[in-house]
Amino acid sequence: MPLVLLKKAMADRLLGDCVRIDVTDIHAELDFEIWCERFGHKLVKTKVVGDTLTFEVTAGAV
Repeated sequence: MPLVLLKKAMADRLLGDCVRIDVTDIHAELDFEIWCERFGHKLVKTKVVGDTLTFEVTAGAV
């Protein structure tokens, strides 16, 4: 479900806006990379603390 969270979070963002998503799905990083590339966003940062992955995504920045 991490991609659903990301998609909803990015729906109303303007160019350059940044969102942060925290998930526990270990496969989310690859999913987020592919999704961002496909839809013209940029995965800016990935951080892992324990079993939580934190992603920062910038809207419309490739």
